Amino acid sequence: MSQSEVARRLEVTQGAVSQWVVRARQGGEAALKTQPRSGRPPAELVPGCWRHWKRWARKASATRISAGRRSALPMPSRA
Repeated sequence: MSQSEVARRLEVTQGAVSQWVVRARQGGEAALKTQPRSGRPPAELVPGCWRHWKRWARKASATRISAGRRSALPMPSRA
């Protein structure tokens, strides 16, 4: 299968697939595993808030889908 076909099926860019191929050739399967990232770690929800966020996300998602719009939901603020 061509790199462009893989990209189309996985809904990523051909450049991303090309980078995967280079990494696999240089370091084998282990090189394809997620690497540690630099920068600020992802924010964590305050303990106990996860169930509230999930309820909010379901409600917001249902509202957006019923209105014919699909978009990513922002994380709620800690305030």
